[in-house]
Amino acid sequence: ATEELSLSLSRLWPATDEEMDEAVLFAQDEAFRNGVIWVHEMGDAAGWAALQRASRAGRLRLWVSQFFRCEGRDALRTLSSFVPPKEAPYLSFAGIKLFLDGSIGARTAAVREPYPGGEPTYGTLVWEDRDLDEALRICIRNDWKVAAHAIGDRALEQFVSALERTDYPPNSTPRVEHAEMLPDDLYERSVRRGVLFSMQPNFTANWQGPGGLYEQTLGPERARALNPFAKVDPSRLLFGSDHMPLDPRYGIQGAMGHPDPEQRLSRAAALDAYTEVHFRSTWSHFGGLIDSAQPASFVIVSDDGAGTDILATTEFGKLAYLAEGSA
Repeated sequence: ATEELSLSLSRLWPATDEEMDEAVLFAQDEAFRNGVIWVHEMGDAAGWAALQRASRAGRLRLWVSQFFRCEGRDALRTLSSFVPPKEAPYLSFAGIKLFLDGSIGARTAAVREPYPGGEPTYGTLVWEDRDLDEALRICIRNDWKVAAHAIGDRALEQFVSALERTDYPPNSTPRVEHAEMLPDDLYERSVRRGVLFSMQPNFTANWQGPGGLYEQTLGPERARALNPFAKVDPSRLLFGSDHMPLDPRYGIQGAMGHPDPEQRLSRAAALDAYTEVHFRSTWSHFGGLIDSAQPASFVIVSDDGAGTDILATTEFGKLAYLAEGSA
């Protein structure tokens, strides 16, 4: 209930097409400024329509693979009648995202051990088991990839159990978004089901430090155990931003500065989770090595020890961003 009002604002006051079109171009510029040329968007029909308009107008140059959100009381009904949209240049249908629980800050992430303080509460599971099973069967029949929002360990357990019950094909690489609580038993079961772990190290930078939101909500010991990056097989670890902020440099600092030294990653390992692992583990247009006479996508950076500046971003041989004074 804590999150319902804020998450409902866009439905109560929907943006106009003009506002959506402006937002798409603003977000594209922001991505290029931060060295990003491809995003996995967790969006809806309105967002897809705005991306399509930008593509038709020749203004979309950011590669977007969109998962369509499936949430709320009518989620299963929505999924049952869902028809994948027509793809467009720079724009592809990635799959379905299922919301299984809430967030740690709102105490709605579904957890095995109750939140400390006050009346015992275990968060919220959005789906009934039978409905989640049916949602996965629909995706299996249609060969749609699935990404599940599961922040708490109880939500992750529900998802993995559903994968097992429905015999979801491991080679379809189901994704868990966030997976902030990753106990050994659930990690091992997830790996057996082919799960990829899409985690956000900027959450660590934002909220996992001493005295931060996670510690205030869960206590020091449980907060420290969140987001165990080094525990995950590097070939299964995907990093994203959740747009908080849309800047891999910030996330890399979070991965390198985890409060548990054993869970810290090197800069190279964190960069791989943002780039190379995505290329190897998805169906994107990307991959391969830079070669002569071939259009390439790369980022030119300057690192003076105090921070990394993006000097230029190229997208398949085309200049997408050039920092002022870098010509």
